[in-house]
Amino acid sequence: MPRQPLSFEEKFKLIAGGITTVISMLTVVSQVVNEGKHVFSQASTAALVLFGVVLLAAGVWTVRDSLTGRSRLLHPASLMLDPDNPLQLAGRAEELRRLIGMCTGSDQVFLLGESGVGKSALLRSGLHRSLQAQDARLLPLYIDPWRQDWEYGPRAALADAFWCALSEEQRGRLGLQTAPEPERLSEVLSGCRAKLGKIPLLLFDQFNDYQVQHRTSFISAHGVWLSPDQLVEVNSFWRDIRGLLEQRLVRVLCASRTDARPWLAVVTFADAQTYTLYRLDPGSFKSLLDQLTTDTGTRPVISNPERGWNRLRERLVKDLTTDSGILAIQARLALQGLDSLPALTVEEYEWIGGLPGLETAAVEKKMKAAALHHMLQPGALHAALKALVDPERAITVPRTESELEEVAHRASGGAEGVRPTDGKTLPHALEELESSHIVHKSIHSETREPVWILDHDYLCGAVLAAGNPRNRWSRLLVQRYEAYKRAGRGWITRWATLLTPRMHLALAYQHLRGRVDFRVPLSYVVLSLVRFVPYLVPLLLIGGVLAADNGWPTPGGSWIRDFTYAHRVSLFQDRPSETAVAATAESTRIHLLRILEDRLMDGWFQPSILKNPTPDQESWIQPQVLAALWRAPETSASLRARSHEAFEKLYQARVDPGSESYFGWRTYSNSRHTSAEPALWTVAALSLLVAYSDRATGASFHPMLEYAQRVASTYRPVGNGAEQGAWNMFRNQTDPRIHSTYSATLALLALLEARASNLGWYDRPSMSAEQADQRRDELLRLTTEWLNDQFVDNRDTVGWRASTIEGDSVIHDGLTLQIYAELLRAEDEAKITVPPRILTRIPGHLAALANRPGDFRIDTQTRWTGIWLTNYEGVPVVSNVYELKFLWHPWGIEATTRWLSRARQRNDASWREIAAVTRARDHLVVDLAQDAIADATDPKTGFTFIPAEMLYALSSIPRNIAPPRN
Repeated sequence: MPRQPLSFEEKFKLIAGGITTVISMLTVVSQVVNEGKHVFSQASTAALVLFGVVLLAAGVWTVRDSLTGRSRLLHPASLMLDPDNPLQLAGRAEELRRLIGMCTGSDQVFLLGESGVGKSALLRSGLHRSLQAQDARLLPLYIDPWRQDWEYGPRAALADAFWCALSEEQRGRLGLQTAPEPERLSEVLSGCRAKLGKIPLLLFDQFNDYQVQHRTSFISAHGVWLSPDQLVEVNSFWRDIRGLLEQRLVRVLCASRTDARPWLAVVTFADAQTYTLYRLDPGSFKSLLDQLTTDTGTRPVISNPERGWNRLRERLVKDLTTDSGILAIQARLALQGLDSLPALTVEEYEWIGGLPGLETAAVEKKMKAAALHHMLQPGALHAALKALVDPERAITVPRTESELEEVAHRASGGAEGVRPTDGKTLPHALEELESSHIVHKSIHSETREPVWILDHDYLCGAVLAAGNPRNRWSRLLVQRYEAYKRAGRGWITRWATLLTPRMHLALAYQHLRGRVDFRVPLSYVVLSLVRFVPYLVPLLLIGGVLAADNGWPTPGGSWIRDFTYAHRVSLFQDRPSETAVAATAESTRIHLLRILEDRLMDGWFQPSILKNPTPDQESWIQPQVLAALWRAPETSASLRARSHEAFEKLYQARVDPGSESYFGWRTYSNSRHTSAEPALWTVAALSLLVAYSDRATGASFHPMLEYAQRVASTYRPVGNGAEQGAWNMFRNQTDPRIHSTYSATLALLALLEARASNLGWYDRPSMSAEQADQRRDELLRLTTEWLNDQFVDNRDTVGWRASTIEGDSVIHDGLTLQIYAELLRAEDEAKITVPPRILTRIPGHLAALANRPGDFRIDTQTRWTGIWLTNYEGVPVVSNVYELKFLWHPWGIEATTRWLSRARQRNDASWREIAAVTRARDHLVVDLAQDAIADATDPKTGFTFIPAEMLYALSSIPRNIAPPRN
C-alpha cells in the first residue's frame, strides 16, 4: 500500500521534533562534559541531565509520531450503511424477535418510527430475510416503491414481489409459469395457505410516502381522511386486501413515520398491533463501527487506526448519542462525511466543525451531485433547501413544490432550467435527495396539500452551512458559531462548541493574511478565549511545582519538595550523593581536628580560640574534646598519643579529699562543688580510648575509667523520693528530687559508649566483669525509661525540659535532638525500643532542620543556682550560677543519621519522611559545613565545646554511607 503524503501538521511536527532532539542531545552532552557550566545555575546536575533525557525522548517521539501516518480512510464505500445488508443490522436482534412475534400472532401490524430510525433496514435485511431463511409459515412479500397509480400501482408491485419470493417448486405447486397478472393477484394469494402451507405477509414499507403521493385520493371532498369502508369502495386493491384479511389468508404490516400514525386509520381493517421502533443503542452502533472498520488483512478500511481513529470513533459515538439513542440515518450521513476529513483524528474532526461539520460536508456533497445530475445551479438547489429551514428555531418547515421552484428560480437569477417543463427539474433533484434521506414529501397538517420538508430537524444546521464559499477558515468559524447557537444552555455543550486555542491562533493568522473574515459576533470570539484556561492550568501547575521546589509557600509545597528531592528531579534543591555527604563529613572532621589540635597546650585544651595562660578553668571541656577525638576516624596516631597526657592531667585535676571519696571534677576552678557533666564525659572518653587502643594502653587507663564511673554514679539519687533512672547535676543535693535531664542524657551517652566498647559499669567495689555488664545494661534501661517518661508531647510543645525544677517549663531544642540521637542509638545497639509517641515525632522535628540557616541562634540555656548540697569538704553550700547552652546543629546531624539508618534497616518509614529527613541531614552536613568551621574559629563564638560536639556528632557518619531506601 503506497504511503500517504505527510500533512502540513505532520511536516511541522517532524521539523519541530528534529530541532528538539538536537537541542536535547546538546543539553545532555554539554551537561555531562562540563557540569559546572549549565544554563540554570541553581539547578542540580542530575536534574539537568534528567531534563535533557526527557527532552531527548520527547524529540524522538515527536519525530516518530510525525513519520507514523495518522489514521486515514482508505475505502469510503466500506462505511456506507446498506439497509439490505443483514450484517449491518446492529443492535436490532430484540426488535426483530418481537416484530416476528407480532407478525406471527396478528393479522395486521403497524411499524412506526421517526424518519431515518431504520424501519426499512429492519424490514428488508431483518424481517424479510429472517422469515425467508427460517422457512417459516409466513411468506414475506416486501413492497417498495409503490408505483405511480394509487390503485394499480400497489397491485403490480405486490405481484412482482410475490413472483420474486417464490421458489421454482412453489411456483409449480401454484401452477404459475409466469408472474401472476395483477388482476388475478387476490386469487393466487388466497391459495398460498392451502397449496404452500404459508400465509403471505405483505410488508408495505414507506406507507406514508404512498399516502402523500396519492393524498387527494385518500381525502374526501370534505377534506378529511377516508374511513376503511369508504376506501374499499373506491380502491379495488384495498378491497381485495381487506377481503383476504377477513378470511385470514394474508397478514399485513404497514411501516410509516410516527407523525403519520393518524393516517393509518384509513387502512385499519382488523385489530392492528402497533410496534414503535426507537433509535439505536450507542453500544450497538459502536460494535457496528468495529465490524465495518476491522482490518481483516486483505483490504484495510482505515490505516493506522490507533493513530486517531480509535479516539475519533469514541467521540463520534458520543456526539451522535442523544437521550433517545442514535438516529440511524444521521449516523449514516456522518459516516459519509468522514470522507471529507484529511485524517481520521479528533483534531481534524473538530477542525471541520465536529458532527455538524461532517453532516454539512455530506449534505453539500449530495446537494452538488443532485444539482449536477439534473443540470441545476448548486446555489439554486441550496436556496430551495434553505427555504425548508426556520433558522431561528432550527426546525424544518413545510414548503410546496411551487414555492420551492420560485425560491430556486430567484436564486438562479431567473435562469431557465428550474421549471418542471424541461424534464430535468427541481422536483427531480428533490426526489434524488429524498432517496438520500435529505428531504421527503409530506402532507400539510392544515391545508392537506403535498409539501416538502427536511428528513429530520438535525439537518437544519447542515443545510444552512452547506454551499458556503470553500474558504476553510470562514467555514470553520461560521460552523463553530452555528454549533454554539444550537448548543442550548448546557455549559458543557457550549464549551465544546467554542473555538479551540489552535483555531484561535490559526484564524488570527489567516485573518492577518486576508483569508478569513470574522463574520460572527465578536462576543463569541472573545468568549472562546476561555478555552485557553485549561492550557494555562498546566502552566500554573508547573509554575506551582517549580515554586514549591524552590521553597515558596504553596499548597502541597512540602509534598512536592519531598518528592523532587527523593527522586533527584529537583531543579532548585541540589541533593548531594551519599558519597558526597560522607566526603563532606570527613573533610569537616579533618578541619575540626586541626582546630582542636591547635588548642591543645601542655596537655590541656583551651576553652576557646583565645589564648589563655591558665587554661584549666573549665575542666569539663577536656573529656568532651577527648571523646570527640577518639570517636573521629580521622584522628592521627600522634594526636591520640598526645591525648594520653590530657587524660593524665584530667585525672590529676580531680577533687579527691580522701582515698574513699569520689567527688570527681569541678566544672570551673573556682567552683565550690563538683558536677556530673565532666565525670560523665570522662567515662565516655575513656571508653572510646580503651576501645581504640591496644590492650596494654587500654589496661593502663582502666583504673581511671572505674574511678570515673564511681564518680558518675554519685550523681544518681537514691531514696528520699528520687526516681529510678534519674540523674542529678550535683551530688549530695539536700533535695535529691531535683533531677537533671541533661545529666541523664550524658549518662545515657556514657553508658552507650561503655557498651559499644564492651566495657561494664563499675560503680561498686569488687565487681566482677559479668556484674559490671549487668549493671551497665540495667542502668541503660532505667535511664532510657526515665528519659522517655520526661518527654513532653503537647499540641505546641514537643521535647524535653532541662530539669525537674518547679517552674522550669522551657523545652530545649538542642537537648531534645541529642536525646533523639541517643534513644535511636540505644534502640540500635541495646535493643531498647523507642516508644511510638516519641518515634512518631522524630521525623517531623528533624525535617524542620532543613530550613535552618547557619547563623540560627544557639539553643536556649538553663541556669542552675540556689540548690543546696554538701560540697566535697562536707560543708552545706548553695550552688553558684551554672549555665548550660544546648547546641542543635551537631545533634541534628547525629539524630538524622541514626534515624535514616533505622529507616533503612527496618523499612518502616514513608518515602516522604525519608526524603524530608535526608534533606535535613544533607543540609546540616553539606550546606552548613563551612558555617560549622566558621563558628569554631569565630572569636565571638569560638568556644571549644562547639567544634568538640560537632566533631563527636559528625563521627556518627561513617566514611561510606549506604543510600537509604526511598
